[in-house]
Amino acid sequence: VWEAEKKAMQPYRSLKRFYAQGVFYGLEEMTHAHTLPELGESVINAFNLDEAPVTKPVRFRLGEIGLPPGSVRIDGVTFQQDGDEIAIELAIPARGHRLLRVRATAAQR
Repeated sequence: VWEAEKKAMQPYRSLKRFYAQGVFYGLEEMTHAHTLPELGESVINAFNLDEAPVTKPVRFRLGEIGLPPGSVRIDGVTFQQDGDEIAIELAIPARGHRLLRVRATAAQR
């Protein structure tokens, strides 16, 4: 159990600043972001509490997570961008979690 807990904490440790110092944005009950505006970056956490896997649409404007309009890259998922609107179809395992990292392009920072 200890080894599993240590492994599960590795991503959190590397992103701790987002959770400890970032601005929190609730996109919906099971999806939220933590943003460091000075870095032009955000992490998005999406949770599935159901017993079965789900594919969930996640849509937001960059301003809704504290990022300026412009191009972004999102680690961990394929997405569509139309202006400052982002659309993602996110597959989340049963009783699982997905973590995304959103980064403004260099021109925005």
